[in-house]
Amino acid sequence: MAQLNDNQFLVTGYYCRVDFRPAGTAQQQKSQQIVFGTSQTPSALIEGKWQHRQFLRVEEGVDENGVFQSQRILNGDQTDWGLDFGSEPDVLRVSLAVY
Repeated sequence: MAQLNDNQFLVTGYYCRVDFRPAGTAQQQKSQQIVFGTSQTPSALIEGKWQHRQFLRVEEGVDENGVFQSQRILNGDQTDWGLDFGSEPDVLRVSLAVY
């Protein structure tokens, strides 16, 4: 996994599931006092308010000479429980939002 900017990541893998969750404040991270939600959408209690992860866009593609080339966009049915990687490694560019 590589972070491209604040809310965008390049993820690859095989035989695994990857998901994201709001990280909490720096103080919560340091003290490891983050309360996580248990629903389908990963969430965290941050400064007294529940924040939830949302995939804005998940693109499958390849890296060509250091430039990501999108080949297809995954839909919500393909990402609703996280990002599943099978026997063939995929490269995904993931754009996230928090609400």
